[in-house]
Amino acid sequence: MPDTHTCSCCGKTLPADNLAWNFAWPDEIADLSKAERKRTLTFSSDAFLVSQNHGAAIRVILPIGLADGRTSTLGVWLGLAREDAQRVNDAARKGGDDWIGFTFGGNLLNEVRPWDTFFAEVTVTALENWGVPRVTASTSPVVQRLLTEPQPVEEYLRERIHDSAPEPRLREPKRPWWKLRRSE
Repeated sequence: MPDTHTCSCCGKTLPADNLAWNFAWPDEIADLSKAERKRTLTFSSDAFLVSQNHGAAIRVILPIGLADGRTSTLGVWLGLAREDAQRVNDAARKGGDDWIGFTFGGNLLNEVRPWDTFFAEVTVTALENWGVPRVTASTSPVVQRLLTEPQPVEEYLRERIHDSAPEPRLREPKRPWWKLRRSE
């Protein structure tokens, strides 16, 4: 394996043993032109965004155990139901006891190839103060398997490490995020 690889999202040179990747945007936002993205986003940061056409989303960590004992972490986007967005934002901004242990749900807004993860319903929990919440459970058998069963290293890394642009996403749009069910 080479000493470095090039991130397909941002073009940065990364060490070969890097096992953390972030999706820059939810897939439906990534598919927009820069001008369209600017028009639809009313707020965006590395951790949270609000789109007038889609709703609110927060970055979460999807941990994937590998067969060699290591864990890869993927920064993916989670769509929030309209009524959850404010309480998640409030808890995150307060931090401390309001954030640590805070659990909520939503739908994954990124497709993690080769698995069908797009729009999978998941539960996430904030495990540390000001930390990015982690996916802890899913009603999707595919995502639950990613959380509980080690994945073959070579197959997994082959999907993550490549120098070419990702294939275009050809899928029907799902429900707008704000039409999701509220998490309990």
